[in-house]
Amino acid sequence: FLTDDDLDEVEINAPKLLNHLALEDVKPESDGNWYGIKALAVLKGDIDNLGAIFQDGLEQPSFAKMVALSRQVNNFFAVYLPYLCQSQSKYQNTYIVFAGGDDFFLLGSWHQLIDLANELRKEFSRYVVNNQIHFSAGLTVMKPKIPIYQLAEIAEEALEQAKRRKVKDKNGAFIKDENGKDKIFKNGVTCFKQTVSWDDFEKLTTERYDRLEDLRKEYDLSTAYVYGLLRLTDMAADSNKPENWLWRSQLYYRTYRAIANKRDLEKEAKKRACEKLTHDIGKLGI
Repeated sequence: FLTDDDLDEVEINAPKLLNHLALEDVKPESDGNWYGIKALAVLKGDIDNLGAIFQDGLEQPSFAKMVALSRQVNNFFAVYLPYLCQSQSKYQNTYIVFAGGDDFFLLGSWHQLIDLANELRKEFSRYVVNNQIHFSAGLTVMKPKIPIYQLAEIAEEALEQAKRRKVKDKNGAFIKDENGKDKIFKNGVTCFKQTVSWDDFEKLTTERYDRLEDLRKEYDLSTAYVYGLLRLTDMAADSNKPENWLWRSQLYYRTYRAIANKRDLEKEAKKRACEKLTHDIGKLGI
């Protein structure tokens, strides 16, 4: 994955290049091949409604109380975040562009930053004793050769999208505020251009991601099959087009074709495997 130019620049104890950071989530498989993509991620976030917290969150506000609150918020990002990245070996390759005040801007490999975003959100919630203080974040994945200023702009766009998070009710309509407008909830994260709540983000990137990975290894699912699920996901999310209702039958057909080629499985075993995959992927919502 490294070019000759990259190798010429490698020095012991020298800072890693962005190309090196992008390789952190490329892992070797048991068959000797490499699994994963060379990709750099940018994570940018800041606290939601900070002005309202200073204005309404302090009983009998004073200058001293505001200074103390400001320092406490700053210390989480300026002191604890660098400590977390340094003390946890899985985050030691995270590059902190900026962390302090009420926001942060990080660079690293894509999967490690997803894990760090989840942990950072949990630790911040614990830091504020689960009060109604939270932050939104935008996470984008891209090739490492993009200039830094463009990385910052793309990350800022993702963060702004997260701060415009809306929620639908059980009927599929956006929840309204007292003025009849779509209510803005914030307290979310945008990743791969999709905005979700932090709880959904954690579920998608941990238990459901891990389950799909287990199924991939158990049934030796091809990369084409796994990536094909993205199209079916888009179909399932857009019920306005009648043809999109066929996503279930297409999922079953693609899964049957993938399992039918497994010569080491008997007919009944193939049938059970197909049912298991379509149930976990389709019904349980991997």
